[in-house]
Amino acid sequence: CCTREQIIPFFQHLANKRNLTKRSIFKYKQILHSFYNWLVEQQYAADNPVQNIPNYGTIVDKAPAPMEKNDISRLKEHIQHRDKQLWLACMIQYYCAIRPNEMRMLRVGDVHAESVTIRQDTAKNRHKESVELPMPVRKMIEKLGYLNYPQEYYLFGRYGVPAPEPMGKNTMRNRFNAHRDDLGISKAVKFYSWKHTGAINMVENGVSVWDLQHHMRHSSVATTEEYIRQRTNRSKRARDYLDEI
Repeated sequence: CCTREQIIPFFQHLANKRNLTKRSIFKYKQILHSFYNWLVEQQYAADNPVQNIPNYGTIVDKAPAPMEKNDISRLKEHIQHRDKQLWLACMIQYYCAIRPNEMRMLRVGDVHAESVTIRQDTAKNRHKESVELPMPVRKMIEKLGYLNYPQEYYLFGRYGVPAPEPMGKNTMRNRFNAHRDDLGISKAVKFYSWKHTGAINMVENGVSVWDLQHHMRHSSVATTEEYIRQRTNRSKRARDYLDEI
């Protein structure tokens, strides 16, 4: 019996009383819209009232803080000899812009001579994609001997080596936080900061918006423009703008 006129105050309540973000309210819309579609299909309701709902909610920037060069150097020195698996994960985020959960689900067979395959079932955008594999990352993977493991093993398995099961979802973040806290670095710097730092570094070195969009695998240039400060020619590949860490 609900109508659109009754549904809208509910979304206003979520925004004004509960102070939810646009993203959270959008999820409510999806759930309710799907539910009412089912009610209509079952003939329990005449139509779906969750239509043309205004975009309520606040915009919250949850992007992690980029790292200062001094913090990068300190983290590298502290991590690379104590936790080689974690340091490889930091490098992959920085150089390849692969998201932490995509990286966690990589298998040994996804790593090739010059690229890494992000499978459709693990990609955030649900599209199979190929990401360039810069030489520093390739050398680190070879040094660790990870390519000698079975192709179906997860690259970031439990116990610090490739394994039949991937590491836990929060494992890398917790391990990184421990190193960060040992060094007294701001808690605004997070594990995901490596990816964001790589993007900012590329912008500072003059990467074009189009190359950065391809490198970051953004579906929209509008998303990429959040990182952009200037544009240059496209004669260089996106990864060529990264400073070595």
